[in-house]
Amino acid sequence: MSLCRKSLGSQEMGTLKTSLDTVRGEVEGMAKQHQNISAQMKTELEEPLGAFAGGMKERRKIVQNTVEKLLKIKIQQTQLVNKVRHLTPGHPSFLFLFHYIPTRIQSLTWDCTDQRSL
Repeated sequence: MSLCRKSLGSQEMGTLKTSLDTVRGEVEGMAKQHQNISAQMKTELEEPLGAFAGGMKERRKIVQNTVEKLLKIKIQQTQLVNKVRHLTPGHPSFLFLFHYIPTRIQSLTWDCTDQRSL
C-alpha cells in the first residue's frame, strides 16, 4: 500500500506520466486485493484453529489427569510395599496387610483401567 503512495514520476509528463499512474493504480488495486484476501483468510481460519486449540487443551487435560492418577496409584502401592518390608511375620499388622495389599492393589488397578480409552 505504501508503494502506491510514493510520488515517483510526479514530475513526468505525457505517456510516461500516464504509464506511471497506471502502474500506481494497478499496484494499489493489488494491495487492496491482498488486504481483502488476508482478512478473509483470517476470518475463515480463526474459528477452526480456536476449536482445534481448545480440543488439544481438553485432550491434554484428560491425559494429564490419567497420568496423575497413575502416579498416585504408584505412590500408594510403593508406600504399601515399604510398610510390608518393615513388618515381621509375627507382627499383628503383618497378617492384616498380607490380606489387605492384594485387595487394595487390585481395586486401585480397576480404578485406573475403568476409564474410557482416549
